[in-house]
Amino acid sequence: MAQPLVLISYSHKDEAEKDALLDHLGVLRQHGLINPWSDDRIQGGSDWEQEIRKALAQARVAILLISVNFLTSDFILNKEVPRLLERRESEGVTVIPVIAKACAWKRVDWLAKMNVRPQNGEPIWGGESGRVDRMLAAIAEEVAEIVEKETKVSVVANPFIIGHPVPPTFFIGREDIINRCRSSLAGPARGSIALSGGRGLGKTSLLHYLPHVARAQQWDPANIFVYLYCPDIEQFSPSRFYRSLLEEIEQQEDNVALLKRVQELLEQPADISYSDFRRFLRWLKQQQRWLVVLLDGFAWVIKTDTADQKIKGDFSSHLRSLTNDPNYPLILVISSQASLNNLCEDIVRDRPESEFYNNFIFHTLTPFTPEETESLLAQAQKQIKFTFDQAERNLLHHMAGAHPALLQIAGYLLVEEHRLATVDNQPYTFTGQRYKQIVDRFMREVHNYFEQFWADSSLLERTLIILLILVDLSKQTTLPLGLTAQEMEYLLRIYERNISNLVDRGLVKERDGGYQIFSDIFAWWLVREITAESKTKLVNYFETTGQELLQRVCKTFEILAPQLTMDLLTQKLTVRDPKPHELFSTSSYKIQAELGRGASGIVYKAHDPQLDRMVAIKVLQNHPAIPAAESAKRLLKEAKAASKLNHPNIVTIYHVVEEGENVSLVMEYLEGQSLAGLLQEKGRLLPEQIMDLLDQAALALDYAHAHDVIHRDIKPANLMITNGGVLKLTDFGIAKVIGGVATTQSGEIKGTVRYMSPEQAGEQPLDNRSDLFSLATVAFEMFCGDSPWSATTWLDLMKQITGSSPRSLANYDIPAAAALDSVFQKALDKNPNKRYQSVREFVQALRSAIGSL
Repeated sequence: MAQPLVLISYSHKDEAEKDALLDHLGVLRQHGLINPWSDDRIQGGSDWEQEIRKALAQARVAILLISVNFLTSDFILNKEVPRLLERRESEGVTVIPVIAKACAWKRVDWLAKMNVRPQNGEPIWGGESGRVDRMLAAIAEEVAEIVEKETKVSVVANPFIIGHPVPPTFFIGREDIINRCRSSLAGPARGSIALSGGRGLGKTSLLHYLPHVARAQQWDPANIFVYLYCPDIEQFSPSRFYRSLLEEIEQQEDNVALLKRVQELLEQPADISYSDFRRFLRWLKQQQRWLVVLLDGFAWVIKTDTADQKIKGDFSSHLRSLTNDPNYPLILVISSQASLNNLCEDIVRDRPESEFYNNFIFHTLTPFTPEETESLLAQAQKQIKFTFDQAERNLLHHMAGAHPALLQIAGYLLVEEHRLATVDNQPYTFTGQRYKQIVDRFMREVHNYFEQFWADSSLLERTLIILLILVDLSKQTTLPLGLTAQEMEYLLRIYERNISNLVDRGLVKERDGGYQIFSDIFAWWLVREITAESKTKLVNYFETTGQELLQRVCKTFEILAPQLTMDLLTQKLTVRDPKPHELFSTSSYKIQAELGRGASGIVYKAHDPQLDRMVAIKVLQNHPAIPAAESAKRLLKEAKAASKLNHPNIVTIYHVVEEGENVSLVMEYLEGQSLAGLLQEKGRLLPEQIMDLLDQAALALDYAHAHDVIHRDIKPANLMITNGGVLKLTDFGIAKVIGGVATTQSGEIKGTVRYMSPEQAGEQPLDNRSDLFSLATVAFEMFCGDSPWSATTWLDLMKQITGSSPRSLANYDIPAAAALDSVFQKALDKNPNKRYQSVREFVQALRSAIGSL
């Protein structure tokens, strides 16, 4: 086995320091462990740059001798360092920066992010000589350990491919597109093809696979396949393009006549012109051959600044002539991230005749299907001695979704974890710590992918990605997220076409009839990496365009992001709950258990040691669309409004606790169940029980209204019934002091939607008659077990609340339905002035209607 090449990158002004390092590495070389390399090994007469490029491509370990001379060398910084860092990310090459001499290395971004040697960052040279030898010996020992570990690990090849296209023998899937390509490349109606798709979806791998599968399946021996990576054509011009094609043909063809023709063109003194290339194609026609040109990265040709619009327009017009004329046996297979018609729209707008793709067949690469993903994993499992367990497979999907390149990276990292455990003779277990290590490394490996995904997305697409994160969070928590579920549903519906585009690009996946971000780790990356500047940019953009809901999406995410974390157990992004001991660190209350959580906060059971009694503590939820300090200020105001109330049918608030930016209510502890639980258990209630509960609710609400406090969120969940049958009205946490400052600057509709009054749904000023409307909706449900509104969607529900009459109780076989309907028609009138003017008046009307039984 060849010794791993260890490259030393240094400035020629630091020759003595390089030689000293080579002396220490020489011990490893003498024992056959490494092959140390520096540019002084280049033989005279050799192409110096080419030899360095070769060494950069072969090195398994690179040592950078950092000094002022190193950091001011254009060749090192522009040629050597970028290539080594690229291989470090894609292939796992070890790069060891050694601080050789004093310099401002911490000011160099890429260097400041690395683990330098010595670890304290002090220069090796410049102190006592014994220290230099100790440091260099330590570096040599580190290199030896790296090489020994790599030698053991390399016994079994990793079956996943990262950093370069998938070799044809490992290519899987894409059968539908391949079959359609066969029709275009070998069928009776031949034609050119345009492939598009986001980064990492496999366009380059597919281009490399087409010649392989064409030969294996004998599509048409007359085809000459030529692959060309367009960015390799420096300073693009049509002549350089034609020359590059001919050079590729010369490299791979062995037909004598064809080679002679190609070499004649390449050796002519003049540039290869369009006319030259046309004559060559006509000659191919006579030989009954077809030239199939696989153009990768074609956007570089269209978007490059080195070619002006006229050159690109002429070139596109020539391509149109060649691909549309049957006398020229030319087929193009062009790949680009953007669709070819979108890519060329600026040129075609000025030069309509340059629309060379008018007869192309368009194919879009999308993420893997479930079957393709399983095929990839099955193919990899055949080459390794272990299988991924279900937890690892779940992690792989959470990290990469169905994105081909990211699946390769995630699979590669999982295999490496297994192999390293084997090398260290340790049993492999998939622990939480191992999960964290894999995710952290995955995020480093795919950082450039994620950045590109985000950069390629429009402002609207970025906001829709954020919206989908909020939708997913809303399913995991009852805490408010700055938008109602109905508002989010509305946005998803009106922007469904834009979301479909994100699905095609692989950034969003369809699941269970809805949409999700393709990778939970991508969502976590967004939380960690999006700068405040970019988020504010989104907020400001939608503010200037008047799109209030979209602006609220961005603002909510901006404020919510610091509260989010990745749950290791569920592998999902989630809202970080403050720990009880963090919330009450300065109070004397002893938290015993969590009782429940809702839109307004989390309720804990606690013991008050001073009065030796049990209490309930509700931690009010800060509004995510409002800065925490401002939200806490408003909650404190609402809490004080609630604490003024002292009534046997209203839960007593003993104390308001302020802990930093958290506001909590210490309340009486109740044992019983909510009206919501009772209705779920029984469906509907008896008239006598209904009236008993409504009498108590009327006493509580009329008392609150008399003290200028409205509840704003009357619903069955906020009506508690103790074991003794006493009704207690809870959750004045979002109450509004009449005449005070509104607490809904974000525009959020507070209160559960199905119990809202028309004025609340329309964000109009509220008074006690809004609570009356909500209680009447609850009372209707108590009689029949159903809502007075038949709507099943948010939009329809809002329309019915603000514009339709309630359903009739006659539909539910309720005695005295006609008399009760008359009461509910008035209580649920859209105009507050036409309703009953107090809750007591409404309850008395109901009792009279029931009395007619």
